[in-house]
Amino acid sequence: MILDSVKMARTLSGIRPFIFFQDDPGAADYFRTLAPEIISHPQVGEDLGERMKNAFAEIFSRGFAAVAIIGTDSPDLPQEYIFETFALLEHEHTDVVFGPAEDGGYYLMALKRVWQELFARLPWSSSGLLAASVERAKKLQMGASFLPVWHDIDTAADLKRPELLNEKCTAINTREFLISGHQPGSRHFSDR
Repeated sequence: MILDSVKMARTLSGIRPFIFFQDDPGAADYFRTLAPEIISHPQVGEDLGERMKNAFAEIFSRGFAAVAIIGTDSPDLPQEYIFETFALLEHEHTDVVFGPAEDGGYYLMALKRVWQELFARLPWSSSGLLAASVERAKKLQMGASFLPVWHDIDTAADLKRPELLNEKCTAINTREFLISGHQPGSRHFSDR
């Protein structure tokens, strides 16, 4: 899923990708080797909200006017959704864009600046995340826009989605892995 997400990020014309990775042993070297042309940083923070807030802050500190975060758990995310995100952020009344996931979370969040309160004390990695985040945005008087609902991969059962097994699936590495029936670690896939 990482390989497919990085591959998609490389094809986003006019959009500069960055990678924020969990700071495990060897992770920095892995991402420098996988995508040497993409600046990568270890994630910083105690929970997902703090890590996202800090990632947004890092990219905004580089002078960007709009930033979107996606995870690698939606390897077949249509790149059109990314372009639509930045188009939505051009509207003066849109402060945040959410990509709602089928499970009640979200696969994407995009902002024009960091809103500290948008990341504090939320039910991260739960089916109530999107609703809680939208409610928080309303309390902060933020204008919210929404992308189409999409799916993410949280469980082994999610890997059985027909979209991932379809020959038209854009997540080529993920699809190949699923069809091959190999167990994690039994085969290395190249970035293609």
